[in-house]
Amino acid sequence: MSDNETIYGTPEEKLLAEIRNRFDYAKDYWNEIYTAGDEDMRFVALDPWPAAEKRQREQAVRPCLVMDEINQNVNQLINSVRQNKRAVKVVPRGFGANDKTAENRGDLIREIEYKSNAQSAYICGFENICNRSFGGWKIVRRYVNEKSFDQELRIVRIPNPKSSYPDPDCKEQDFSDAKYWFLLDLCPRREYKERYPKATIVDFDSEQYKQATNWITNDTVQVAEYWKVIVTNRMLYHVRTEHGPVAMFEDELPSNFDIEKEKKPGGRILGERETEQRTVKQYITNGLEILEENDEPGKYIPIIWGTGKEIYLDDGSGPKRMLISLVRGARDPQMMVNYAATAEAEMLGMTPKTPWIAIAGQLHNPEEWQNSATVPTTVLQYKAFLDGLPPGTVLPPPQRMPYVAAIEPHEMVKESARRSVQSGMGIAPLPTNAQKLNDKSGVALQTIDDQEDRGTFHFVDNFEMMLEHNGRVLDDKIPYVYDAEGRSVGMRNSKEEHRVQKINIKNEPDTSLVLGEHEITISTGPSFQSEREQSNEFVKAIIPQLESIIQDPAQRVKLLAILVKTQNIGPMGDEIVKVLDPDQENAGLQQSVAVLQQKLQVQEQIANGLQTENQKLYAEKQGKVVDNEYMLKAKQMDNELKLAIAEITTKAQDAQARAALTADLLKELHVAAHDAAKQAVQNEHEAQQAKLAQEAAAQQAAQQPVGAAQ
Repeated sequence: MSDNETIYGTPEEKLLAEIRNRFDYAKDYWNEIYTAGDEDMRFVALDPWPAAEKRQREQAVRPCLVMDEINQNVNQLINSVRQNKRAVKVVPRGFGANDKTAENRGDLIREIEYKSNAQSAYICGFENICNRSFGGWKIVRRYVNEKSFDQELRIVRIPNPKSSYPDPDCKEQDFSDAKYWFLLDLCPRREYKERYPKATIVDFDSEQYKQATNWITNDTVQVAEYWKVIVTNRMLYHVRTEHGPVAMFEDELPSNFDIEKEKKPGGRILGERETEQRTVKQYITNGLEILEENDEPGKYIPIIWGTGKEIYLDDGSGPKRMLISLVRGARDPQMMVNYAATAEAEMLGMTPKTPWIAIAGQLHNPEEWQNSATVPTTVLQYKAFLDGLPPGTVLPPPQRMPYVAAIEPHEMVKESARRSVQSGMGIAPLPTNAQKLNDKSGVALQTIDDQEDRGTFHFVDNFEMMLEHNGRVLDDKIPYVYDAEGRSVGMRNSKEEHRVQKINIKNEPDTSLVLGEHEITISTGPSFQSEREQSNEFVKAIIPQLESIIQDPAQRVKLLAILVKTQNIGPMGDEIVKVLDPDQENAGLQQSVAVLQQKLQVQEQIANGLQTENQKLYAEKQGKVVDNEYMLKAKQMDNELKLAIAEITTKAQDAQARAALTADLLKELHVAAHDAAKQAVQNEHEAQQAKLAQEAAAQQAAQQPVGAAQ
């Protein structure tokens, strides 16, 4: 970039100069890594022979064999990821987020993945990481249909990862800190004008060729998506409000807010700090002009990128980044297999095609000798004497030419090289014949699988980091793309059940897709898998022992439900458990009922005690009228409580209804107990009053004179 271009150029010229300089830097930086990836792909594509040697062998009509030992091991890792699909899990982090908003975002992300056929993009990226050490996919915005202004997010493949050039100065494993990115589209010159009719430069002169050597050729024009992160420094204030402290940027403060005054002791500003705000721009360019400019919502460049094993090697000029694919360590032993197989084929090719050697005219019946290789013949005759030879000369019989190709050494070399291929890829070698005879248990086979998983797990772990960043980017963009009030969107829950839901309804925060902050995690992983397998092994080992002890069919069904539950097979497993053992679903309700029954027994005991005491009091003082009324009330309370328990047990079908009925029952029980206790106290009080009145009357009668009494 020239000084004139830097100082005196227009803003667009400065931007174009920045684009060209950054692309040159990125292309030079990634060139060695991308070239090594191309070499890896030649082995994956079954074309590993060097071009010069292959051409020389073909000209000499010599074999040039390829014995594929790599793809079966690569496919083994890739297909294990295909079989165990990872899923994004969203959890609330605050600022208005709750479990319901997190559930809605998770369901929306699943719907985006479903409509995008995202698994094809994920696997394409993972295949490229394994095969050539780098790859990924991108997230795009599209209109719902041709007559809609609503947009939706989609996940699409990047089938040719060499078209992607990330910021070389990224430090994060998932490239989330990239400040710029290039995504290339090589367009033929004859189609360029049709694809980009708004382009002002169509015919390129020699000066433009020189200025953009990496962009323009005689036959093609390179068009690129140039993604750029713009960082703006902003002052953030911690402001005290009537609703509590709030973080606000300076331009979000009220117009009459006096910052300097509010900083003083007792003011409303509790703290301040400078922060960075990231925004993203997309430019479509050919290196010489800006064809299109777009604002991208969110703070992340919407390209998800991953790598194989990352190392830094100092070759004398400073540390240099290297990316190692799954194939890289297997290339040399793969060529050793190819050389051994080719040499073996050449030796087998030296086997004579004419097995019999005879003197001309010696064969008695040449046709029989010709057909003896395919037609069974009892006797083959030959001439022991020929005219022209000295008398008495006896000719030897025709001879078969013996030849045994020495292929055993080549087979040993191939077997050794095959194991080197597996070692170079981190794959556990296949068991030998001795191991096959000795290690027949499932534990031994599982150990081999575990060794293989550990040898290649860094690729799976990097892939899960990509998926996690993919979820963060989607979560970051959802509030901008799905911000319309009352819009209906499709959602898909963890059971893969689809629904249409209205979002962002006013005064219904649980429907919001614009409020709150969330965390993204991946719902599967090797630790979870190991824990599940250990649980499964324990349950499988103990179930047969329990079955030999337990004879009750109902309890056997409960054991089967426990076994299904430990498999953690998702919503379908939960449904199976509900069918096998519905009592597990009602466990909480049954516990509540048991507690209520205990309380009922206590109340019955209290009522029985009160009843006994009242019977004595009423029998002695006032009769049994009050006692009969109380017994009737206690019996009525007993019937109502039992009826409520039966209704909870038989009619409550969901957890919310059960909780409500249980709460109502407890409330009624409390009121009934209170009334019973109050009635008992009242009865006791009346009895005491009657007793006192009776004693007073008796005392008064005893004090009166006899004559007066008469």
